[in-house]
Amino acid sequence: MSKHQVILCIVNSGFTDEAMAAAKQCGARGGTVFHARGTVSKEAEKFFNIPSQKTDVLIMGADDENINLTDKEQIKNKIRAEYNIDNNAFLIVSGGKIDKNKNFTQLMNACGRLGNTHLLLFGNVDEGISDEFDSLLKKYENITHIGWLDANKVYEGVVEY
Repeated sequence: MSKHQVILCIVNSGFTDEAMAAAKQCGARGGTVFHARGTVSKEAEKFFNIPSQKTDVLIMGADDENINLTDKEQIKNKIRAEYNIDNNAFLIVSGGKIDKNKNFTQLMNACGRLGNTHLLLFGNVDEGISDEFDSLLKKYENITHIGWLDANKVYEGVVEY
């Protein structure tokens, strides 16, 4: 019997096509969109400034048979060593197509100011934000961009975090 990992994603209404395209680009074979008004908690609504009536729920998954959980600690240590990430740092991993619609620069600014945190990004950077993206990479030492990863590489390491 196959086990699956489910990824839930709440996106602004009208952006589900872009989220689905990014998910497929990262190896997802599909997803289901539920129009779920009121899904966002009041805290998330206030923090992210996304009104609940402007959200949809996008459910995506990954086949966990492709994830090697037996060597999890070894893989974790290898990735941290490879990208010079402190073992005690709280690690945030995000990736896909990096463009203005996904607010990666806001994520970078927020994580860049946090202590004991490291943001590991993967994916292609859209030309429309490349200057700002590169500037933020230089500004914050706790942010690493490792470029595009094909789906197999994501399964080999990043997903196992």
